[in-house]
Amino acid sequence: MKINNTKMSKAFEARIIEVTRCISDLKFGIPIILEHQNQKSLILPLERINKKIFDEIRGAFKELNLVVTEQRANFLKLKNCKINCHSLDFNKIENLAFSLKAADLDAHVHDCGKVSSLDEKALMLLKISELIPVAMIAKINSDIELNFHINSLKSEYIDDFIADSDNNLHEVCSANLKLKFGSGEIKCFRSQFSKDHYAIIINPKSENDSDKIPLVRVHSSCFTGDIFNSVKCDCHEQFHNAIKIMSEKGGGVIIYLNQEGRGIGLTNKIRVYKAQSSGFDTVEANENLGLDSDARGFAIATKILQMLNINKIDLLSNNPAKAKDLIRHGIKVDNVIPHQFFNLDIKEYYGSKAKKLNHNIEI
Repeated sequence: MKINNTKMSKAFEARIIEVTRCISDLKFGIPIILEHQNQKSLILPLERINKKIFDEIRGAFKELNLVVTEQRANFLKLKNCKINCHSLDFNKIENLAFSLKAADLDAHVHDCGKVSSLDEKALMLLKISELIPVAMIAKINSDIELNFHINSLKSEYIDDFIADSDNNLHEVCSANLKLKFGSGEIKCFRSQFSKDHYAIIINPKSENDSDKIPLVRVHSSCFTGDIFNSVKCDCHEQFHNAIKIMSEKGGGVIIYLNQEGRGIGLTNKIRVYKAQSSGFDTVEANENLGLDSDARGFAIATKILQMLNINKIDLLSNNPAKAKDLIRHGIKVDNVIPHQFFNLDIKEYYGSKAKKLNHNIEI
C-alpha cells in the first residue's frame, strides 16, 4: 500500500503533535527540552518533582532556576520571577512554589533574575497542561545524556498549538435526554487536539420555531458545583435553573465547555479552594498561586453555535466579557439576560466577581 506523504503531513502537523506529546510528558513528570532561538533548556514542572529528583538535577546542571509567574512573584514580594536553586534546599523551593503562609516565606531570597522569553513559554506550556505554573528550568550547554528518550519542542510551536487547538471541530455523537424539566438532546463536539465540549438542546425546536431567537447559556464545567451542589459558587443554581427557564420558555441551548475552574483545571481549582480557606478571595487565591484569575475563552462556543446553525442569541449571563467574546467571534447577541441566584453563604464571592471580574451582579 502506498501512502501519500503530502496528505499525511496535512492531516498530522508535526508542530501540533510535538506540543501534544510534550504536554503529556509534563503531566507525568517527564522532562522536555524547550528550544528558543539559540537557547535550549530542560523543563520540569515542580509539582511532579520530589527531593531525590531535585537533588539529582541540581547536581547535574550548573544553571538551575525556579521560575514562577509574575502574580506569584508579587505575592512572594520578589522583584523578579527567576530564582537560583543552588543555594536553596527542596523544602524552601516547595514553599516558594506553593505555600500561602507568611511563616514559610520569611527567609528573603536574594539571588533572583529576570525571566527570558524561553522561561515565559515554559510557564505558558505548564498552564496549558493544567499544572501549577512553577517550572524547574536548567540551561543546557551541550547534548544531554539520559537513559530514556526526551522530547524536544521549539517554543514558537506553543503559539501555533493555541491558535490551532480548536480547529477541525466536528460532532462526535448525539443522544436524546430525559430531563426533570422538559426533554432534551445532547451533542458531543471534538477537535483533533482539544477536549470534548457539549451542547444540551432543551425542547428541540420545530420547523415553526426556526425564526425564534434561541435562549443560550454558555456554561463552563464545574465539577464541585454542577455535580456536588457545592455552595462555594453559584454554578449549580445557574446550570440547573437555565434548564428550567429554557423548558418554561419553550426551549434553549446550553453550551457546556470543558473549562473547569475558569480554565485552570480541577486539581488547581481544589488548590484554590484551600487558598480561599486561608482568607483569600476567589481572584486572590488564583493569582497568589500563580494562576490566571480567568483563563477561559469562548471562541469554541461560537463554533458550536454556528454548527447548530445559530448566529443570533439571547444570552443568559452576568459576565459581559462572555457576550463580548461571542460577538467578537461572529455571534450576534440581541439581549444579555441576568442569571443571578443570590446565596448569603457566598456573598463575598459575589462581591469579588462583581468588583474584580466585572460581572453584573447585584449584591
